[in-house]
Amino acid sequence: MTPPKATTAALVLAGLSVFTPDRIEAATYNAASTSRTDVTNAIAQATLEGDIVNIPAGTSTWASAAVITKGITIIGAGTNSTRLINSQSASTGLEGAVFDINLAADERMRVTGIYFQDENLNTDSDGIRISGSTAKRKIRIDHCMFHGFSWGVKDEGRAFGCGDNNYFFDCDTFVRHQGYNTIASLPVAGAPYPWNSTNTFCWEDNIFQWENFNEDSYICDTEHPADYTFRYNTILAKRPASPGRQRDGFDLHGENGGEVIPIGPKVYKNTMTFTGANSANTCKFVDWRGGANSLSYSNTLIGLSVAGKWMFRDDYGGSHPTNMYAWADISSPAFAAEFEDSVVENTHYFLSSPAGFAQMVYPHPLREELVGPPFVRSPPGSRGTLGGR
Repeated sequence: MTPPKATTAALVLAGLSVFTPDRIEAATYNAASTSRTDVTNAIAQATLEGDIVNIPAGTSTWASAAVITKGITIIGAGTNSTRLINSQSASTGLEGAVFDINLAADERMRVTGIYFQDENLNTDSDGIRISGSTAKRKIRIDHCMFHGFSWGVKDEGRAFGCGDNNYFFDCDTFVRHQGYNTIASLPVAGAPYPWNSTNTFCWEDNIFQWENFNEDSYICDTEHPADYTFRYNTILAKRPASPGRQRDGFDLHGENGGEVIPIGPKVYKNTMTFTGANSANTCKFVDWRGGANSLSYSNTLIGLSVAGKWMFRDDYGGSHPTNMYAWADISSPAFAAEFEDSVVENTHYFLSSPAGFAQMVYPHPLREELVGPPFVRSPPGSRGTLGGR
């Protein structure tokens, strides 16, 4: 920020140099269309943290990702208006995204008001990828739609932040947080963090829906222990009659025989409603195989004719997960706990709340920014919408 005139004069009289930036306020750049060329040209012009790139109404198909290295805000005209279709195709784990968020510094970054779609709705591409080794703690993804992807949002980098008011429809797995294989790779030192810490990626007030989908699926999965939070979300899970497909919740893998990573997910106050063929398989609502300090509570499963399940076990032959807590989750029949690999109740996991538990402030602090544009709250092809203002 440029010093006031009196301060500047005093510094000059004292013989000290004065830094006067060329621009002290964020600027707005308007993409000429929804094409990748026009959007990346606008992104290239944005050089200051807080700069805004507006993408107009329209539909374009992209054959490669736009890489975002700066803390900017990308705003579409709303999911009824701005649609970016991903034509990339690859096998699971190798997919390309529409946006690749690879920040060079830990700056505030936001994507809002865009409909992201896999071209053929066959789950061979991704919506948004978060990559790179730089710590990213201020990412917000909101008021967007993700349709037909392998992963709607795939976090392969070191990301904490917030995803809110999004709608995920018929994705293989809606969200992936790859997690951390070493304590040193965490974005913030000092783990384990307090229960109410914002050192997490928080998904709140979103809709996740499987309607016309014929594979076993998770809401969120990880490769290594990860610190993410799912709360106040609506999950709509339709199971096809044949074959009976799993519609499970939250999968957490472990460390590969290395150090115990003292982090884990917090999953609470979500509602998951099942329709279709719900008698063939139970729902592994949490399937936790590593990490520490995970918890699941006050979630509600509706429409199952078999019990919801908490699953606690080891993975990769590494250390047992520790300090896992699950309580007050509701299904009919009632939730059941299962364990494998010598994991022991009241040693590695507890069916009660932890001492001194306090949940993170709601809403997430990153939501104090601008409210998002209108977005779709109903399945593609229907007419229902809800404004996000």
